[in-house]
Amino acid sequence: AAAAVAARRWDAGWNGNFLGPLYGRPYPREWAALLAPLVRPGDMATIAARPDFLGVNYYSTMHIGTAADPLGAGFGAVPPGTPLTGIGWPIEPAGLIAQLRRLRENYGNPPVYLSETGAAWPDPAPRGGVVSDPARIGFLRRYLAAALAARREGSDLRGAFVWTLTDNWEWAEGFTVKFGLVQVDRATLARTPKTSLGWYGAWARAHPAG
Repeated sequence: AAAAVAARRWDAGWNGNFLGPLYGRPYPREWAALLAPLVRPGDMATIAARPDFLGVNYYSTMHIGTAADPLGAGFGAVPPGTPLTGIGWPIEPAGLIAQLRRLRENYGNPPVYLSETGAAWPDPAPRGGVVSDPARIGFLRRYLAAALAARREGSDLRGAFVWTLTDNWEWAEGFTVKFGLVQVDRATLARTPKTSLGWYGAWARAHPAG
């Protein structure tokens, strides 16, 4: 029960504080009193912009438990047996369906783009002009299948973007992790396609957005 309360508090702060006012709702009750002194007349009407579309970044589910901090909530353990990417992130495509379902049911089914999803693994050296990355293909296959399932449920999902085209500098890890569909040799800047690039291109041609 305590963990469920913590999860609701976290969700209200992480999602509800932004999505609710954006779509014409008040701040969540868990945060309303704290935020009330900051709200000025007319603020909520201005915030309720109802944008043309909403960008959703999704990699995995947040597992929340109780924590000894002012919020009383923090990251908990990933369920045992959950598959992981090469950098230890959970692989949980069902969470994407659940998130899009919540947007549909709670915020009027806004147009959504999956603005980021992807996975990092240590990639091998090129062979024959290509880098083999079957694990990334498996990840994308599962996540894009979840995106299609959400569309079939009725979510207004307009498109999906993979993070990222080329191996790049990541916020916390620098060049040490590889999310790209194209490998970059940092010494020569040579770019070599990974097998996931061809797979994703074929998938996109077979599943046009709209």
